[in-house]
Amino acid sequence: NTAERLFDRLGIAETTVDVICATADVTRTQFDAMFGSRDRMLQELIRRFNAEAFASLRKSPPRYGSLAARLKYLLRAFFVNDIRNVKLKAAFVAYSWQWDREQDRENAIQFYEFHELVISLFNEAASKGQIRHGDFHAASHLLLAAYIQGLRKAIHETYDADQLVQNLEPQLMIVLEGFGFRDVPGFSEADDDR
Repeated sequence: NTAERLFDRLGIAETTVDVICATADVTRTQFDAMFGSRDRMLQELIRRFNAEAFASLRKSPPRYGSLAARLKYLLRAFFVNDIRNVKLKAAFVAYSWQWDREQDRENAIQFYEFHELVISLFNEAASKGQIRHGDFHAASHLLLAAYIQGLRKAIHETYDADQLVQNLEPQLMIVLEGFGFRDVPGFSEADDDR
């Protein structure tokens, strides 16, 4: 917890093991016994940070509304979690280019859950005739890339969650229109089932 606060306040590069030990009142020997290295501890922090983000994603988007509305809800929920620790999230994104293969694989595994949820929403919409079947995996990756770009802008331009969703809506609609989706105001699954 001390290291997480330090990374958030000082940045990843400036937070050394000596600073962590002095602030947390632990010896270097204790630190080495717990984590082995600063990178190993940082990897644990990233894992914990992502686990908290994906815990909120497990609260599935509402069962009503168009595919676009449900995806906007999902992206908004993801952003609300990220913005709570926005400096830490930005530090992790900036640090990600230094990850080794193991760290990169771990991060990919955690993002697999995001893709599975998005793909399930696309599959459900396709089964109800809202969209055509297609490469929903690629669509999920496009949405995540748009989200990461939107998050960067939100960090620098101080967007709130609603502004982020508004900013992402054109990219979201381009992806959905590729599957024949047309957003109908007032559409709900209850109307669709009649």
